Amino acid sequence: KRCNDFGAGGVSVAIGELADGLEIDLNAVPKKYDGLDGTELAISESQERMAVVIEAENKDAFLRLADSENLQACPVAVVKAEPRLVMNWNGKKIVDISREFLNSNGADKHIDITPVAGKYEDKTVSGSFAEELKAVAGDLNTCSKRGLSERFDSTIGAGTVLMPFGG
Repeated sequence: KRCNDFGAGGVSVAIGELADGLEIDLNAVPKKYDGLDGTELAISESQERMAVVIEAENKDAFLRLADSENLQACPVAVVKAEPRLVMNWNGKKIVDISREFLNSNGADKHIDITPVAGKYEDKTVSGSFAEELKAVAGDLNTCSKRGLSERFDSTIGAGTVLMPFGG
């Protein structure tokens, strides 16, 4: 019915986006390394893995077909009618979040500001053009912030209308 890779966000996103109501068994998720806790299992990213939603009655056929293609496949979650994302690990419920909250972009955030007029300071030139250009380009007020902005994913949620640096 649907599939998603285990890229950004790992199990919590790859499986969590597939249906409105899910119960995930983190102990059933295949692991590369032993010793990972529930949180690490929930958010571990790996592009080479896929999550797939199928009808329950097709499970055995799907597992058989995956095996015939030399692919590892195992059931790790159950689609539920109640719109909640639930994750269990070692017999404990470690995540239980409503779909309404997950789809909301989080809590409302507000801030009150009072704009203050900027100050103009007359700057005297003390060096050659090349020295002054290098100083202006290196000033944190005028230099490119692109490297800093690329450390953050601007595509998460529905808050991005125009992408940074060009749309």
